[in-house]
Amino acid sequence: MKRIILLIFVFFLCFKSIAQTYTMTLSYQAQNLTGCNTNFCAGCERWERNWKMGNYIAPYNEAGFVNTLAQYPYNNNLNTTQITINIPENNYDVFYFTNYSERCFMSTNQPVDCKRTQTLSAKFQTELYESTTAAPVTATSSCFGIIKVLSYTANLSLNIPTKYRVTYTNEEYENYFRYGIPLPDRGATVCAGEAIELTASPLGFKRATYNWQYKVKNGTWKNFKYKKNADNSETTYLARPTFTIAEILNTEDETYTGFIDIRLGSGQNGAFTGTVKLFYTPCTLVIKNTEYLAPDCNGGRVKSIVASFEGNLGLNEVLWPLRIIPYPKANGDTPKFEQDPVTSLVYNPITQWYTYSFKIPEDESLQNRWYTIEYQSQVNGVPKGTLTSSVPFLYEDPTPVKFEIKQALDPLCNNNSVEIALNVTGGTESYKFYVDGTEKTPTPVKEADGYYHLRGLNPNAANIIKVTDTKDCIEK
Repeated sequence: MKRIILLIFVFFLCFKSIAQTYTMTLSYQAQNLTGCNTNFCAGCERWERNWKMGNYIAPYNEAGFVNTLAQYPYNNNLNTTQITINIPENNYDVFYFTNYSERCFMSTNQPVDCKRTQTLSAKFQTELYESTTAAPVTATSSCFGIIKVLSYTANLSLNIPTKYRVTYTNEEYENYFRYGIPLPDRGATVCAGEAIELTASPLGFKRATYNWQYKVKNGTWKNFKYKKNADNSETTYLARPTFTIAEILNTEDETYTGFIDIRLGSGQNGAFTGTVKLFYTPCTLVIKNTEYLAPDCNGGRVKSIVASFEGNLGLNEVLWPLRIIPYPKANGDTPKFEQDPVTSLVYNPITQWYTYSFKIPEDESLQNRWYTIEYQSQVNGVPKGTLTSSVPFLYEDPTPVKFEIKQALDPLCNNNSVEIALNVTGGTESYKFYVDGTEKTPTPVKEADGYYHLRGLNPNAANIIKVTDTKDCIEK
């Protein structure tokens, strides 16, 4: 059984609850008034252009805003002004924007009360999020101006429980701050195959908001390898992804063990949080080589599978489960050749490795595909690392031996002896031919017509013909 490690990350290494927060960058610009009918008041020569965003309730007018997040006058020219708004509430699934003119001015510069609410539009969180990865989203546009959302990001943070926090000695801190000596690499140990659950704070954003990345030692930051469940649902861009380290590593890092940093970003373009440092290790023996002997004949049993490990089992260590699985493994694949718990290995003085020979069940067979070995270590019954061999093998069922008599010559025209021509396929050449249980020698060779010829058979006998290949496989 796999263990679940719950990593609840907080940016400040604490456990306080954080509500959903957003950072939104908007631009607002006065609209070119050509073709616009904005003279709502008689004698109005110019007016204030304004816009507002926030929560909105009926009635349909500018006064309907119950929580104004932003309210600004437009520039008098057509230049774009940009602002960034931090939104501390957690109930903004929908944002409302409005353009309006509050006051009209006459030539005497005396304002005339002439409030006219213009465009009122609603934008959902999911629509605004797209502004991070696509073109800016137009929130509202009218003769009184244009408002565009240039970016929208969720302000995410990570929590690090005490057991996963990195600690250093006073001397290490002093060397770092006083002399600039880097702090040593240190991180919580995570075994291969161990299921890890990362939880971002806060939860509830659109799933693509959560952009997880990893970095191996001396490497560069990379997005988690994208993966899906059997039902084609995402498992990567989630607020609470569950995975093993092996499942998130990209192809070039598949065999890596050592320090791994993990961080979380808001979407593809948002800022990243602090990092969590883990030490990734097999926690068990590593298979160095797999020796596989295929069956000799079609439909036969696998002859042997021998796994060679780089070291021996430790005190009270057992390998179980130990089995063969399809490679690459997919959900729903059925393991094969399940072994009993392995408590000892055999030392090979030539390779200096420790070996285990699989017991091949009589009632199980493989299909034509690649396979590998999957196993888990247990110490005193406590599960440790789960690994798969990096040396897969290909099972190919040998082609069956088949033969057919293509022609038989009339003995009356051949010195009273029978001659037959056979077409033989499959198996492993060269072939042996038996007539009535006796090998026909010398073994015929394929002749110019592409057939094997047996000559001198008794025309008065009911000859029994058998053909085998070099491994004594016969047609079944």
